[in-house]
Amino acid sequence: MAVIPCVETLQKLSSLTWNRCPVCYGITVQFRVEWVSTLPWNTQAPIRKVRADALGSEVTISGIVTVAPGTQSSSSGDQGFAIQDQTAGIYVSLQNRMKLKLGQKVSVTGILAKNNEKLQVVPASSAAVRL
Repeated sequence: MAVIPCVETLQKLSSLTWNRCPVCYGITVQFRVEWVSTLPWNTQAPIRKVRADALGSEVTISGIVTVAPGTQSSSSGDQGFAIQDQTAGIYVSLQNRMKLKLGQKVSVTGILAKNNEKLQVVPASSAAVRL
C-alpha cells in the first residue's frame, strides 16, 4: 500500500492510472512520483566545499570540535571554536562561550567571513550551533 505525502509537497505525478477492479468492484490507483519535495534532503555541505563559497554566503556545516570554545579568545572577546569533518576544518566565531567538548559533533549555520585573512563561520547566535 502506498502512502501519498501531503498534497502541498507533491510536485509532479508522471503517470496516474485509475482502474476498476473486476474482483472487488473497487477502484485501484497506480501512480509513479518523480519528485516529492522542494526541500533538499541534505542541506549540509562538506567543509572543504564551504571554504570555496563566496564570502557572505549562508552555510550549514557539521563536524567534530577540534579546538575547544574560548581557547583562542582574542581582544575582541571571541569565544569561538574550531570544527573539522573528513574534508577540512574551519573556525566558528562566537561572542558567548559554549560548553562543548573536544570530539563532540556539532552542526552550525552561519555566514562565511574572513578575519585576519582566515576563513570562519559566524553564526547569528549560539542557538545556530546544534548538538
